[in-house]
Amino acid sequence: MFLNQTILQKVFITSIFLLLTISVGFAQSDAEIKDLNVAIGHYQNGDKDQAIVVLTEIIQTYPKSYYGYMYRGSCYGELGQYDLAVADSKQLIAFYPNDAMGYLNAGAYLMDANRFADSKEYIMKSFELGKNDYWQVWINRACYHWWEKDIPKAKKYMLKTIEKMPSVQDYNAVIESLDKMIAKGILSDTHQLMGYFKNEWTKAEEKYIQIQKYDQQAVEYLDKNDDLAAAQVNKKASDLALTVDPPNYEIAVKYTGFEASLYKGLDKKDQAKAAYNRLLGYIEKGHLSDSVAGENANSGGLFFKNNHDNKRAAEFYAKANDIFQKMDYKAWLVIIASNLGEVYNNMGDYEQSLTYYNKSIKLGKETGEESGLSITYNNISSTYENLGQYETAIDMAKQAVALGEKYQHGSLSAFYSSLGHRYYAIGDYGSALTNYEKALVLDRKNNEKFKVSQRLGSIGSTYLGLKKWTLAEQNLKESVKIA
Repeated sequence: MFLNQTILQKVFITSIFLLLTISVGFAQSDAEIKDLNVAIGHYQNGDKDQAIVVLTEIIQTYPKSYYGYMYRGSCYGELGQYDLAVADSKQLIAFYPNDAMGYLNAGAYLMDANRFADSKEYIMKSFELGKNDYWQVWINRACYHWWEKDIPKAKKYMLKTIEKMPSVQDYNAVIESLDKMIAKGILSDTHQLMGYFKNEWTKAEEKYIQIQKYDQQAVEYLDKNDDLAAAQVNKKASDLALTVDPPNYEIAVKYTGFEASLYKGLDKKDQAKAAYNRLLGYIEKGHLSDSVAGENANSGGLFFKNNHDNKRAAEFYAKANDIFQKMDYKAWLVIIASNLGEVYNNMGDYEQSLTYYNKSIKLGKETGEESGLSITYNNISSTYENLGQYETAIDMAKQAVALGEKYQHGSLSAFYSSLGHRYYAIGDYGSALTNYEKALVLDRKNNEKFKVSQRLGSIGSTYLGLKKWTLAEQNLKESVKIA
């Protein structure tokens, strides 16, 4: 379930300085997302007081609600209740100290309150953490330097703002912000700042306006379920971004990522492959090191792995790993290390595979990413089996199941099946059967017909091992029938 969106290309304005892309990365459950959408509905209808009521209830239910604190702070800020807005931002910082958003919001609300001196530490920290992901940190810093009358720095960061936020919607949000600052008398000579911003924007405005039009066309095609047309329009947007002087590789990666993902969903493998290859080239030419580039590189690795090109997959994963290492983004490093472990296992380099898997496990324990480690434990069990270390393989598969059960992981049926395979490999057919049957129950419940067929096939083979011929025949026949 997504937060009130068709695709990540749709956005939601939260405060004077912030234009945020909605995602589900920090939401704790579908129930929380449902309640957040109710709050967003009140916000969009102009009823910020009622939005605050709903968001407060969300925070009471989910005390560490990322979006609860973020959106409630936004409502407080727009109502001019800056102390409360800053308090919510500080709570966000307390729970998520390595995420830029809390610092970004706190700095913005303090500037809204004309407390620029107090905003400095938050503006600088948000810039340190978010300079690769949020254009808002650049304009906040530009405004701060303008306030301290360091005009060269202010212009430098304003230019970077334009490079980072090439859309008319974002541009209008900045103009609105500066208009409000003029009305409040917050910054001296704000008209000059706005004039400089407008002048620099017009130099690239025509192309960026067209990119935004392509963006909207893509969303419209998606609303009509015409994914092919959406993919083609996204390519036009990325191609146009490359004609800006200098080429905007960040925008090119964003839209090429959308294009590749859509072709992948349409099972147009050649087009998806071409798009991913272009995408990696843009990342390298632009020397990009932001989360959008990292996530797209990881997506490309997944595509090539699923299409049995493990060598190319490793190249994409390695690029993603480099990017997230530069960002010190440990949650993603856990995932990427596990992915690299899998492709090296597929290539038969088991020692290298174990190196990456163990790195994933170590990082996961250090960062508390326990739930995500279930996949790593599941996959490393296969490598140990390939090395003939069957008892260790079973132990790893058991840990995957334990974590899967604890967190009700979406791949729990696969974990049961993997543990069944490990037992089957040593001839413990009884334990294998137990786990295959647990997997079958989950797959039937979720109406996963292909997986049901697989589980029945495994169960049939296990009954052959147990020499229970009739049961083996029944399950194998049912497997073939469903397939």
